[in-house]
Amino acid sequence: MAFRRHAVEATTDGWGVKQEFRSLKRSLAPLSDLVEIDSVWADDADGVQAQLARGCDFFHYAGHVDIDGSQASLVALVNPAVAQATDEQILGGRFEDGCAAAGWNRVERLAPLLKHAGVRCVMLNACNSGYWPVAQHFLRAGIGCLVGVQGLVSNLAALHFAERLYRSLALGLSVNEAVSWARLHVMDGSRSWWPVRLGPFHGLTCRPSLRCSSAGRAQRR
Repeated sequence: MAFRRHAVEATTDGWGVKQEFRSLKRSLAPLSDLVEIDSVWADDADGVQAQLARGCDFFHYAGHVDIDGSQASLVALVNPAVAQATDEQILGGRFEDGCAAAGWNRVERLAPLLKHAGVRCVMLNACNSGYWPVAQHFLRAGIGCLVGVQGLVSNLAALHFAERLYRSLALGLSVNEAVSWARLHVMDGSRSWWPVRLGPFHGLTCRPSLRCSSAGRAQRR
């Protein structure tokens, strides 16, 4: 499993990606002898390329997705302006720091890279990540499954969703089953900073449901 996170200033982590990574490792602890989890900051383009060259089954990104018309990219280095952004600006704004565009993070380029790396499931735990300008590239590249968010999601809800998703996968549920369980989990008012409906979190598949096998790899049911 590869874990990608947007880069932030050393003194802040506004989107809570460090906490999400720790939570992900705890959730997959039952498979610690079977699953290897690597992480790299998203603005480290060489590091990302090196990790993908090794190959992985699951790709997890925590951060934000910028969408401009039909173009979309995963934020690699966040612009400090995001701290003052309104919800409307977050939905339609661009928060990539223009001085640090990584290149690999444009979804039309990333999708074939992940396919070549053997990725079977992509988890984009980020605002806007479930919309068609994002999803189309992964599905057309032949990625078996994409989990994303349509619209806004709070840090707290994203954290709880990912934690329950991976705990469910560790128990042997398929990705579709795990997504459904995680969606229900975050509807509890204590697990988000604002009310969460079932709608925002989506799992899109173009192949039979995937599940984690006892060998620690994804397999078709």
